[in-house]
Amino acid sequence: MSSILDKVSNEILISILRIVRNASSSGHFIKTFTVCPRWKELGAPLLWADIVLTNATIGRFVEQLSAARNSKHPSIRALTLNLHAIWPSNQAFGFDPVTREWPNWMQTLESRNPRTAVLLDPLCQLADLMKTNLQTLNTFSLHIEKDPMGG
Repeated sequence: MSSILDKVSNEILISILRIVRNASSSGHFIKTFTVCPRWKELGAPLLWADIVLTNATIGRFVEQLSAARNSKHPSIRALTLNLHAIWPSNQAFGFDPVTREWPNWMQTLESRNPRTAVLLDPLCQLADLMKTNLQTLNTFSLHIEKDPMGG
């Protein structure tokens, strides 16, 4: 017995799945994959198309990406980092990608603040992995929220 959704084109179904993805949590969106194999096949790329990472999620994402170091992730098209500042707002960022060294004030901050290392290490790893694993990335956005304490 066929459903009316069987007659809906892939393009329209993908549009519907985008609406569901944008209007709900990822957990609810993933539940749509259980409707049928076709929904899972069309929806899975949407799950990975636009990734938004925070201070809390970047480490785990980099671990998973690093574990799959030899595989490409063609469905990741946009990557956004929404981070909270971990350095004083009156200091320049100053990371040197050639020497992979932070400015002196940053090294001091890292030794005083363990959450700094938790974020800086994954950022460096992500930069390396973007060259190999995220070659189809079209958009990269970085948003750093100013330290709410005025640090």
